[in-house]
Amino acid sequence: GGGASLIGASTAISFRIGSGINGASSGTTGTFGFETQTNVGGTLDADAAVTGVTLTAAATTTTTTTTTGGGGGGGGGGGAGTSSTSNTRTSSLASTITAVTGNQTFSRPVKLESSSITVDSDNNTKSADVTKKGTLTIKPNSKSTTSLTIPPNTKVEGSEKWDGKISPPLVKTVRNVISSKGDAIEGTKNKLNRANVDVIIEVGSDKTTLTFNNKVKVQVPVNLPEGSVVNLYSSKEGDVWVFLGTGKVVNGKVVVETDHLSYFAVEKTGDIEEVKDTAGFTDTVGHWAKDYIQQIADLGIVSGKTESTFAPNDQITRAELTKIAVKAFGISVAPSVSTSPFGDVLTGAWYAAYVDAAKKEGIVQGVGKGNFAPNQPITRAAALKILLGAAAFSDIDSNFESSYNGKSNFTYVFFPDVGVAEWFAKYVAYAKDFGIVGGYSNGDFKPGNNITRAEVAKIVTKVLELVE
Repeated sequence: GGGASLIGASTAISFRIGSGINGASSGTTGTFGFETQTNVGGTLDADAAVTGVTLTAAATTTTTTTTTGGGGGGGGGGGAGTSSTSNTRTSSLASTITAVTGNQTFSRPVKLESSSITVDSDNNTKSADVTKKGTLTIKPNSKSTTSLTIPPNTKVEGSEKWDGKISPPLVKTVRNVISSKGDAIEGTKNKLNRANVDVIIEVGSDKTTLTFNNKVKVQVPVNLPEGSVVNLYSSKEGDVWVFLGTGKVVNGKVVVETDHLSYFAVEKTGDIEEVKDTAGFTDTVGHWAKDYIQQIADLGIVSGKTESTFAPNDQITRAELTKIAVKAFGISVAPSVSTSPFGDVLTGAWYAAYVDAAKKEGIVQGVGKGNFAPNQPITRAAALKILLGAAAFSDIDSNFESSYNGKSNFTYVFFPDVGVAEWFAKYVAYAKDFGIVGGYSNGDFKPGNNITRAEVAKIVTKVLELVE
């Protein structure tokens, strides 16, 4: 009544029954539900959030999500409103999963299948593999700025009370957790006082403390100036706190690295330090690919355009991409070459040895007429082929054959601009199925677009996570 909108503008509604573009994983029962999907950001490669299950998630996990509309009566209409509870509430339903084998993101809790949980009656514990080949990220919903990231090859353990559920980090009201007189800080006479706490997060399980064999990352949004130094605490029950160390606010967030999940508190100190990209790049601070760039720079896979700039939005040449692929995946490179691998690759060129090594491994074949076009920009499709080839995944063909090729109901591979018959279809299919790439906000992959240095950084990082 009154013309108010039930669902905010820019929110797409989809209806799914039992299966989707990619077949559901084990556990599918054919139940159905509505889900909202809202894309944000420039491209999905820029980590734009998409609510709903990932491609390999079971169809039984869909849920109904409500967004707050911007109102609007008469002829005016309202825009899409932003929910004030994006970090404080999540779905009551969980996505049922087994150990993750591709990079996946869920915008709701997840629950390990009971068959994948090991019960240790002697020690009264339960454990399960959460990830194998891939990273798992859990957020409360698509608008959330809080998240939990679990790296590859990670196992979780809880008490016998654990039901297999892992909940995303939720912001709690400080006064509901910290007592009016302050809470004890273990090993000291000091108190953790409400007035000094900027935010409290609860994550994991409401039945037990969950512990991991690898460090997981909890991203916590804060309302503090950039560069603020904070004290970090954890608590099993939200009463007695353990000092974890200090952190720094970067891009409005603090990242807590921990081997357990429970309550976490961020305490203000009043100190502020300058924020710099630790790789020394001045043009990546605040960029969506900053963390990816940081990781491959730390590994010595890439360097900047200058000592202080990375130029994340610049296009990358075929020679540069080949060097990155060879270095990232440990392909042997000769100190020099005496014979040109391609007609347009001189033996004295800085990239000659990298191109020669890649050619010998069958990773690159050139552009025709015996040439390589080393200084031409490389497309997204061609770059993906080279990077996946350098990683030497053995199941690219089988994944394509089983999921897409020859299926009468498939004319394209997830993206409408990637036809099943295209030479690059199997590489895009593999990369999408295993969480290596997303696409643009309009749903396209744009295989012919020239790839940027930032996009390469993300793909290399995601592929490295799968081969670890």
